[in-house]
Amino acid sequence: SDTWAQCVDCSEEAFQADCGSWSEELAAAAESSCKAKCASRTQQTGFRGSTAQDEEDTTTAAPVTQCSAEEVGCPVDQTCAVGKNGWKQCVTCTAEKFLSDCPYWDAELIASAEKACGRTCVGHRGSQCYSIGCDEEQELECVSISDTWAQCVDCSEEAFQADCGSWSEELAAAAESSCKAKCASRTQQTGFRGSTAQDEEDTTTAAPVTQCSAEEVGCPVDQTCAVGKNGWKQCVTCTAEKFLSDCPYWDAELIASAEKACGRTCVGHRGSQCYSIGCDEEQELECVSISDTWAQC
Repeated sequence: SDTWAQCVDCSEEAFQADCGSWSEELAAAAESSCKAKCASRTQQTGFRGSTAQDEEDTTTAAPVTQCSAEEVGCPVDQTCAVGKNGWKQCVTCTAEKFLSDCPYWDAELIASAEKACGRTCVGHRGSQCYSIGCDEEQELECVSISDTWAQCVDCSEEAFQADCGSWSEELAAAAESSCKAKCASRTQQTGFRGSTAQDEEDTTTAAPVTQCSAEEVGCPVDQTCAVGKNGWKQCVTCTAEKFLSDCPYWDAELIASAEKACGRTCVGHRGSQCYSIGCDEEQELECVSISDTWAQC
């Protein structure tokens, strides 16, 4: 779009690991840009999925296998389930795999798989809860942001702060209200949507933003003071890993100030925005634009 682009990793393993959780618009744009097909979305409903994923969700998605009781069977560890319009596919009934996959199936496929596997599909941290409930054994809140999307959010402090920096503005606002929490990494920043799927390295807990002033308040030893829009000043960490993890979510003025102060260049990483910055050229990333407000690496 005119206001958002996001860095997408087009390598086969990363693409398949991320694509199941993207919005329909991003998935379509990324498939076109990367010249790839998302296996985990084939013949499914195209739920938007999470904007931030657990480390456990970053495994490579296996291709969907069609099946038919009369013609084609499933591998030993799978069973055949029937979705809408008569679509049939093999599903894995082991608890971990079933619960990881099922939130992204259509309602009929979920019902068929639940019966075949003897399991109940529930949403996990970051998955949709528009057509299913969230796992009651976890501290999850089903946060609705529109008529077509609701997402399971972990309201515990550590998980909330780890995830919230990559959410859309709508989801962040709704989750803050539902969880009675504030997203530290978004405070006084532009609220870029961030990633729809994140690398394992991005799931660290977000540190609270520290304001600073050359005249009044300084920064910790490992940080420096940078100036954003409307005179907002905050401490930023200049180490390569932390700088590149944080900077895509800053406003343009803060990015420019931090780049000068730290002697670094801000580039988008896998899953971050690339509307106001470019994607990291050292990675196999494509900047995919899906709307007037979002583009992603």
